[in-house]
Amino acid sequence: MSEVPVATNDTQQLNKKVLCVFTRVLGGKSFSAELEKTLAQQSICRYDQVNYEGADYGRFPSPWYTKYSASLDAIWRIRQKFDSLGLRESDYQAIIFQSFHLVPAFSKMIANVPAILALDTTPRVASKGNLRAYHGLAVKIKMAILRALDTYLYGRVFKDIEFFLARTEVVKHSLVQDYGIDPDRIEVTYTPMDVPQEATEIAVGEKIKLIFVGNDFSRKGGPFLLSCFTEHLSDVAELTIVSKDPSIDPSQLPCGINFIPGLPREEVLELYRKHDVFVMPTWRDEGGIAICEAMANGLAVIARDVTAQKEMAISGYNGKLMDYESDENAWGEAIKSLWSDKRLLKQYGKNSHKLCKQKMSREVFNKKVTRALEASSLS
Repeated sequence: MSEVPVATNDTQQLNKKVLCVFTRVLGGKSFSAELEKTLAQQSICRYDQVNYEGADYGRFPSPWYTKYSASLDAIWRIRQKFDSLGLRESDYQAIIFQSFHLVPAFSKMIANVPAILALDTTPRVASKGNLRAYHGLAVKIKMAILRALDTYLYGRVFKDIEFFLARTEVVKHSLVQDYGIDPDRIEVTYTPMDVPQEATEIAVGEKIKLIFVGNDFSRKGGPFLLSCFTEHLSDVAELTIVSKDPSIDPSQLPCGINFIPGLPREEVLELYRKHDVFVMPTWRDEGGIAICEAMANGLAVIARDVTAQKEMAISGYNGKLMDYESDENAWGEAIKSLWSDKRLLKQYGKNSHKLCKQKMSREVFNKKVTRALEASSLS
């Protein structure tokens, strides 16, 4: 699916023309690509796509008041982009979103045509997570703005949306409890993965091989992990860090750490298969695509109990879910316990693969997107 001009499915001519409004910022880029693949296989005849991208920050300068809220900023820019392309809402009979941030820009349209929203969080969940992870007056001001937007914008427009594709059970629970959405209008999709038929057999060597993948190094707990490794794990573990974060100085990394400044996705997937445990000490995350990729490739998982990580890291089944306040010592002990029980470590890897196959396979994802389209009379 490409951004405007119109794309056409030649195999079946339908009357409805659909507008797709997707975010390509941060993790939204990967999920949008997956959603595009699935929609391209569906019987939607004609669609236009308008993407919210990093380049839009320079192309569409926003008013001063949007600096207090990423949501206000996104609403302003996507509306400016849509209008600049000469598009008209009246030309479309349906709309599909990726990211809740963009929805209010098209509230009038949503009230009149079927709408589908794919989202990895809700304003309420995002607000709680930010307040937990960050501190200071600026954060509190931004969260107060988000709560106001939640009440006066998102809560109202969500009522008009036909169907939701929630990335996790946490998001579904929030839609039901915080916004009064009927559970029958929600499917939990996770992030679709190409799951190998069989799990990669973990071959634990003299040292346990850990891997961390993440670009926002500080938010994802990178400094915490470095401290944990230095103080508790350097004698029993090797650690690979894959990150494009410019704040990382490779010359300052402790001995025993292999730093890779970014890789193409296919090479990252191959790299997982050479490790034993995926570590995710993030302070703030909605679900994490990397953790799903690691599970698909048969790695045990150790993650902090943040938002939906408990749906991926299940203590006693495929790894360990660490308390939010757990310190470096606790993480060190958890990893050492896996190193000392190689049979259990291998079983955790197999269970990760099994769980991913059940919840996150592309086949499961396609079925759920199809149901959303059918419920919205688009398929």
